[in-house]
Amino acid sequence: MGVAGSGKTTIQPDLLAEKDFHFIQVNTTTTRPMRDGEAQGEMYDFVSDELFEKMKDADAFVEYALVHQKYYYATPKQAIEDAFEQGNNVLKQVDILGWEQIMEQDDVREYARSVFMDVSDETMRERMVSRDLSITEEEILRRLESAQYERVRAQELCDVVVEVDHMTKEEQAEVVKEIVAELLEG
Repeated sequence: MGVAGSGKTTIQPDLLAEKDFHFIQVNTTTTRPMRDGEAQGEMYDFVSDELFEKMKDADAFVEYALVHQKYYYATPKQAIEDAFEQGNNVLKQVDILGWEQIMEQDDVREYARSVFMDVSDETMRERMVSRDLSITEEEILRRLESAQYERVRAQELCDVVVEVDHMTKEEQAEVVKEIVAELLEG
């Protein structure tokens, strides 16, 4: 987990490739539009607002959140249960709002672990613009505002908060792998 532009998606393949972690990926259900280079069913399941509401009402999610006051993101409950039944660990990107919901569930809290990645506001802005040239200033400001809340709550709720501002992708992946190894051992 982490602020926008912190490299969550970038290092995810490195973590999934680490055989000792026994990670599998569970897709995120979201109402946001697909970005260039994304495909339905690869990391994300893109759904309409109406379908999302029906799924939410059916208690189909372990967590969900309205992120940046704009789009819903959620973790499907059945996919998590299936992964654990098969003896796997789940690598999941969730927003801090979703993590708050997970921490409220006794049956989930005991085995859930979290790493929060943070970067400066300047780096956030640079990365958001570089990955989406059509992003508006209003959207950037909304995400920067959300990041302030996320940082405070991460300090309170997350197992580890790591500053990755000046790390290369490779350095960031290695640091997070070390942290995850320690969390899985404990």
